[in-house]
Amino acid sequence: MKLELGTVIHGFKVERIRNSAEVGGVFYEMRHEKTGATLYWVDNGDNNKTFCVGFKTLPEDSTGVFHILEHSVLCGSEKYPVKEPFVDLMKSSMNTFLNAMTFPDKTIYPVSSRNERDFLNLTSVYLDAVFAPRCAVDPNAFRQEGWHLEVGEDGVPFINGVVYNEMKGATSGVDEILNEGMGALLFPDNCYGFNSGGDPVNIPELTYDMYKAMYHKYYHPSNARIFLDGDVPLDETLALIESYIGGAERQDAVHEIPLQEMKPASSTLYYEVGPEEETAGRTMISFGKIVGSYAEKRRMMMTEVLCSLLADTNESPLKRAILDAGLGEDVELELMTDVEQPWLCLTVRNTEAEKAEAIRSKTEEVVASLLREGLDKSLLTAHLNRYAFRIKDMQEPAGLYRCIFSYMSSLYGGDPMLYLENDKDVEALREGIENGEFDKLLADLLDFDNMSMLTVLPSKTHGEKLRREEKERAEAIYKALSEDELKQLAADNDRLHAWQQTPDSEEDIAKLPVLPLSEVSPDPMKIPTEVCGKKGLTLFHAIPSQGIVHFNLYFSLTDLTAEELSAASVMAALMTKLPTKKRSVADLQKEIKTYIGKLKFEIKASMKKPETCTPYFAVSCDVLEENLEKAQELLAEILTETEFDGADRIKEVVLQIDEMTKQRSIMAGHVIGITAVSSHYLSAAVVNEATMGYTYRSFVKDLARDFEAKAPAFIALITRIRDNSLVGSRLTVGITANEKPCMCALKQALPEGTPAPAEVHYDSPVPEKFGVRIPAQVSFAEKGILMAEPDGAMKVASTIIGLNFLWNKVRVQGGAYGVGLNVSNRGMLCHYTYRDPSPARSIGVFGEESDFLKAFCESGEDLTKFIISTIGSTEPLMSPAEMGAFADMNHLDGRTPETEKKLREEILSATKEKLLELGKVLDDCRDNGRICVVGCDSALAEFGDMPIMDA
Repeated sequence: MKLELGTVIHGFKVERIRNSAEVGGVFYEMRHEKTGATLYWVDNGDNNKTFCVGFKTLPEDSTGVFHILEHSVLCGSEKYPVKEPFVDLMKSSMNTFLNAMTFPDKTIYPVSSRNERDFLNLTSVYLDAVFAPRCAVDPNAFRQEGWHLEVGEDGVPFINGVVYNEMKGATSGVDEILNEGMGALLFPDNCYGFNSGGDPVNIPELTYDMYKAMYHKYYHPSNARIFLDGDVPLDETLALIESYIGGAERQDAVHEIPLQEMKPASSTLYYEVGPEEETAGRTMISFGKIVGSYAEKRRMMMTEVLCSLLADTNESPLKRAILDAGLGEDVELELMTDVEQPWLCLTVRNTEAEKAEAIRSKTEEVVASLLREGLDKSLLTAHLNRYAFRIKDMQEPAGLYRCIFSYMSSLYGGDPMLYLENDKDVEALREGIENGEFDKLLADLLDFDNMSMLTVLPSKTHGEKLRREEKERAEAIYKALSEDELKQLAADNDRLHAWQQTPDSEEDIAKLPVLPLSEVSPDPMKIPTEVCGKKGLTLFHAIPSQGIVHFNLYFSLTDLTAEELSAASVMAALMTKLPTKKRSVADLQKEIKTYIGKLKFEIKASMKKPETCTPYFAVSCDVLEENLEKAQELLAEILTETEFDGADRIKEVVLQIDEMTKQRSIMAGHVIGITAVSSHYLSAAVVNEATMGYTYRSFVKDLARDFEAKAPAFIALITRIRDNSLVGSRLTVGITANEKPCMCALKQALPEGTPAPAEVHYDSPVPEKFGVRIPAQVSFAEKGILMAEPDGAMKVASTIIGLNFLWNKVRVQGGAYGVGLNVSNRGMLCHYTYRDPSPARSIGVFGEESDFLKAFCESGEDLTKFIISTIGSTEPLMSPAEMGAFADMNHLDGRTPETEKKLREEILSATKEKLLELGKVLDDCRDNGRICVVGCDSALAEFGDMPIMDA
């Protein structure tokens, strides 16, 4: 639909029209004449249609009120009164994105779909949720999603709630402690000083009356910013929006954020470590400062480039100087954006508190030296090239990213396209390299007299202190209640439990819009794949990719043991961080950033049957078409000439991986659990276990603790892998581009080598049931089994069980932040929970699924919406690079278009009779499934004599 300036459509007046090649079409700015609501539409013809409504939300404390609102407005509304319309949309739509997000100063509700009718359904439900939510008149959703006081069977009071438990998990990680702690130091006078997600200490201070007041203050059309992207049905969409906001009166509140003056300060916080861990050398030190305004875009872009130049890799001048001086094991220099006043943070990890002054002195020394000599223009250009590639290579969901970028300026009264158009800014930065602007900025950037300092100390008692104080907090709240208030609490909890356990009425369910099955194509998504090459297989995917070539290299590793695969995974992390025969590390990294957009090394595995697999040393590379030849030359050099004789440099990387894998265990324990469980059934999963699971974590930890003794054997092994495995006879290439490029230069540069066996078998190295101890306040519970005969109908069953049963039993009633039942194309069925306060209870709930499925099949509920949702989950939104990698693995797994067609037919033809037959798989999982629980001591103790290992 073409609009003209001044056109009024459903109450929205077009105020500005701009053509923009960088957004792929026309950018319209509109305003609702009655309420003042702002609307932006990127009319770029994108088949994936995006709707987002966002509100400027400014926290006044750390109770997490907007995080709780983000969750609870999706728990029923005026027009759609079911308890969880968000979940019902997941059951019944073909959405490509469906979520809600809380930022430090905004809350957004985005949805997207390729199907027009589905898009309008999603938009309708989300509009009703934010403008007519039931939570504004009924406290049940607030108490469920936020917090409430419960009394256990033992008479002991405790605090429960989805967001409460989520934030207990979030604040267990040292990164969250660093981020929130520095925010509090830098912004003592405005909203950025508060934890917008909610601090578990403060969440129980939030009352329902406070919560309602904040909803009415901020969730008003006058404060709404609506964003549309793609080929949206504009007339119907605007009519829908008008039907919700047209009756409101304009509010004059602007919700300004007071600008924060820099007030240097210091603070000390603590993070939990396990009882067996060393505390020496485990302190984290951060220096931070406010560096400007969102409106100073080019200054912020220059700052990000300088951050990359100074500390992006171990060979960057600032990081190298700090590492060489023994002042820490890792260094990060980052610019925090998405706020009105971006802030800079220099963090040194695994150091000592008394080294803070030395870190400051060393940083000042490095900056002074760089300024004295003048910044290397060619090095600056290399870092700018990498930065420019990153902002050009838009990932999916692209519509959502464009929405967030528009909010980065429009939220504060700026041009909504400021962060959507970057080409002119990049060219201005190239000029800035020549005229010394980067040198001038660097001189002001790390001014320690004008910076705040945060010290985060390790503590073996901090976790227990938090748990004790939480218990005392619950007891204090309980003891402060009068007799009448205790009766009211009991009545409120009874009402909450009854609300949670009472099924929605058929009448209410029928009010939700459901996409008819006729809207679903019987044909699966197709990614073009041309198989070519007699010697050395090449897979080509002809996909429009904006002048970028995406390619993947797969070198077979079937002659390696599982333990050797762990070493290969560390080796992958070392690539580009060590010198080659031709270049120093600094020169190599400079060349990479100059000519290559993205470069990643990792271990992957394909499988055609459960008992065997093919592990690969995998390389993914994204490069502009004009730089492809140079990229091939560099990759050949890295793959064949990387020198592994620098033990000191290798140790630095190993120590950094050690810290990273430890924090990943704490923050993403469900990945550790799923990987361990799956490894008992699939050889390919043993590869994952060895390269990213608990086994990999143990390998890295042992290597880091005794590096000097283990280094010679480790270096000899990875040298052998380089020489024997990264060869032409073991290589498969996958390419995604507009047109098929020539990869001859790379292939010819590789030694021919000796072919490897086609497949290999691995046995799981972990117990069938075990726990992994982490220093955290919540846990993760996983249980699974392999289907003897994979069937698409089981995917439908998992959708039903996940959304109709587990969501209510484990998340709603149990308080876990996340729960699900995954069924992979490889036939692996695996349950998981995320940030779970009671993993033993969750494992028990998993055993009730067969009975639930039987009852469901005996009910009158139709399967159609679950079939539609399951089909949608098989067609995720993917960038060209992701599509190519997905098609590569399908081919390597032996999955053909016929395989995908059969899977789709099994999903579309699923019946209740078929689901009942699949109940035996759930029974088998209940009785014989493998288990892994990742959590704290108190949670693991509930599993009796289960073997416990430390992360």
